[in-house]
Amino acid sequence: MSRNFLGVKKTILRFSEPGKNFCDLSRPKPTFCLGRGKAGFCGVGLGSLFNWPGDSLAGLSCRGQRHRLPSGLQPSAFGPRPSTHGSTGTPHFPLPTAHPSSRTGLTLVELLVVVTILVMLTAVVIPVLTPSLESRRMREAARQVNLYLNRARSMAMEKKRPVGVWLQRRSDLPQAVTQLFLVEELFPASVASNARIDTSSGNVVFTNYTPQRGDYLQVNFQGPFWQVTTDSAPYGLRPIGLARTSLPVTPPGGLPIQVRRMGPDSFHRSLAAALELPAGVAVDTTYSGVGDDSRFNQTNAPGAVLIMFSSKGEIDSVGWFTHSGNQTGYQRQTVQEPIYLLVGKLNRIPQGEDGQTNLRDLGNLWVVVMPQTGVVRTAELAANTGTVADARRIARQQPTMGGK
Repeated sequence: MSRNFLGVKKTILRFSEPGKNFCDLSRPKPTFCLGRGKAGFCGVGLGSLFNWPGDSLAGLSCRGQRHRLPSGLQPSAFGPRPSTHGSTGTPHFPLPTAHPSSRTGLTLVELLVVVTILVMLTAVVIPVLTPSLESRRMREAARQVNLYLNRARSMAMEKKRPVGVWLQRRSDLPQAVTQLFLVEELFPASVASNARIDTSSGNVVFTNYTPQRGDYLQVNFQGPFWQVTTDSAPYGLRPIGLARTSLPVTPPGGLPIQVRRMGPDSFHRSLAAALELPAGVAVDTTYSGVGDDSRFNQTNAPGAVLIMFSSKGEIDSVGWFTHSGNQTGYQRQTVQEPIYLLVGKLNRIPQGEDGQTNLRDLGNLWVVVMPQTGVVRTAELAANTGTVADARRIARQQPTMGGK
């Protein structure tokens, strides 16, 4: 019996119980014998023919008896269906055909097909995703500028002195601003030590001093400071921190005054808190400015532009540095209209290769600062705007996007 089992070409599994006969293998093909009651069998290639729930089975006698499949024994989906053998109707299974050895990895042809498909998908997806990525980058840049301006406003209210944002022009492209800094206004430097003011005639007359807009004056070196609001006579003066609207009357011949003038040394720029805009994005000063049409271009504002908030959170002034020979000055102006910053693409300054400017690119955004409140808004660039003034007016009327 053992010899018969060992002589079979395929692996033969034999299970037995003490005192039971083994399966009859004298038939032309190996036969599976299934007994009644306890689950038992003997046969060939069982792993490919049955799915067994357990590991311990017992062989039963199959001499001339007709048996049924026990519970839990099911033909495998990969094996042949059983057929009856002889007059006894005993089910038997033919030897399963040999399966090819399993193969791991890919052939070169299959790998080339996969790579080709990936390349084609990439070529289709990238043009679709590129506009979305550019839009997200532009919105993120506008959000950063919005939050940075709000940070300066909060610091001015907290410190009780002017704090603002320094817009640094690029050295290789002065129309573009890609770096912003927080800046604090320090006490202006003293100039014109022999200056005098005479208001006895009803007019403001200065001696040994040529006023500049933005200068701070203190009459007789005491009392409040007054700020010069005009560049030529008749000079306008406004008190700093007081509700008074007129200067005190001086005796004939006038009184000495202390003059302090804003300059490069009047500001402290914080390098630690610099804001670097995302790659490829810049504030386009060609179309940025105050009001409907004033611009921060190189003619009107050749140096760095400063947007200053007062201690009340409103816009204190807008200024820029000027250069004359070896001297650097600072020119400032009070504003009564909104400030507009156009956040656009760096490669469209002054214009792109296709001839399009940032004012015509609808993916760009406005950051608007309201003068009386200092509130910062973000608005989309409107389509079909003929001029900068039209685009700014529409931006002012649009609902705010907040810091998004």
